[in-house]
Amino acid sequence: MTRPIFIVGCPRSGTTLLRDLLRSHPNLTLPPESQLIPRFYRAYGDPSSDREAWLRARRILHNPRIASWGISTSEAEFAGCRSFSRVIRRLFEVWAAKEGKPRWGDKTPHYVRHLPLILRLFPEAQVIHIIRDGRDAALSWIRAGFEPRNLYVAARMWNDWVAKGRRDGALLPPGTYLSYATKLCWPSRRPPCGACATSSTSITSRLFSLPIRSSTNRAGESVSGATPLSAAASSARTRAVGDQP
Repeated sequence: MTRPIFIVGCPRSGTTLLRDLLRSHPNLTLPPESQLIPRFYRAYGDPSSDREAWLRARRILHNPRIASWGISTSEAEFAGCRSFSRVIRRLFEVWAAKEGKPRWGDKTPHYVRHLPLILRLFPEAQVIHIIRDGRDAALSWIRAGFEPRNLYVAARMWNDWVAKGRRDGALLPPGTYLSYATKLCWPSRRPPCGACATSSTSITSRLFSLPIRSSTNRAGESVSGATPLSAAASSARTRAVGDQP
């Protein structure tokens, strides 16, 4: 079984850039944000029959965000699914098959607040927590035109999200949680400073050593048979998460 990757973090932290960068790997694909895993699990729980599994899948597929994936399934594909996680996994596998790739992931920033649940549903998953400088993230967040509406609330929310992600991530098994904190350069019109230049190199070397298969025995250490994500680095090495507005 391949290990899914969940990219999480405060909104406006560079998670979309990282998703696009990782999607350039030939063995990994991440669809648009799912947004619904914690909410749907708590609302509907595990199916008790093939029919219930299919009804849950249909309900998920009718969600506008999932509908945008453009995937189609049949009731037979959910035969034997007796857990919500298996239903979700099957939908992502259909997406991955559509993309012609064996491994899937999900970039939904607010899952940073639900890491214990995500890892309970997908115990073999890996989590990448992107942490952008709070000042920059808060300013970008309120300029994006959605909640929050003022800098104070944005800063408080950033602090709460980052703290919870770090706290929950520290409790996860070795090799499961990777956090990366980007640096802020002032003023923005200057060339990248040494800190940001180091950030670009560091995140490339760390993230692209993640294995494609479930084959790590300690954090960041791959074993025989694992395919690193380094193949994607050559086309994306000039793009730094710290530079993402």
